[in-house]
Amino acid sequence: MKSSVKYLIPIIGILFFSGCCLFKTNFTAEEMQWFHPYEEGDTLIFQSTHGDLDTSWIVQKTVYHSREGCNPINASGTHKYHTGRIFYQNSTKKYSSGGKRIVSMGKNLRRTHFSISYLGTIYSFYDISEVAELKADSIYIFRALYYNHPIARPEQLDYLFWHQDHGILKYITHAGVEWKRINLDFEVE
Repeated sequence: MKSSVKYLIPIIGILFFSGCCLFKTNFTAEEMQWFHPYEEGDTLIFQSTHGDLDTSWIVQKTVYHSREGCNPINASGTHKYHTGRIFYQNSTKKYSSGGKRIVSMGKNLRRTHFSISYLGTIYSFYDISEVAELKADSIYIFRALYYNHPIARPEQLDYLFWHQDHGILKYITHAGVEWKRINLDFEVE
């Protein structure tokens, strides 16, 4: 009896440390399309209907496997939760040195969480499959959840227009001011 217990404890330990990392998640080609529009160093210049300018630049783009919830002995973090993020800085907002996330995605075995954020407005989805219904041609139209909320500030974003190849094309604030991206090879409508 003692000899079987002697082998049982190490076997349980091995299963515990490796069991949560047996499955590796990977982003699909459709999910990866959200990371293609931007590279580190890209500049986004928007002009308002009043002639004001807003400039942002991409400071970091990472797609990796997280060690979150995984084998603490496996320092490489090559399994389980897959994460992707694109960070930006803005000329009018004061962010920490790492910037703010413009795109964030996390995938586990059950779902892929997805969010787009710009100038403090976050469009977040529990599962990325919810985003497909927002697409018209190659453009996704996001609307803030609090668009009729009485505490929404005039400068906060209401609509955000995202092109699958070019990223943010334009956005409209709660005050109705439209900002179009002006540093593209074509004019934004």
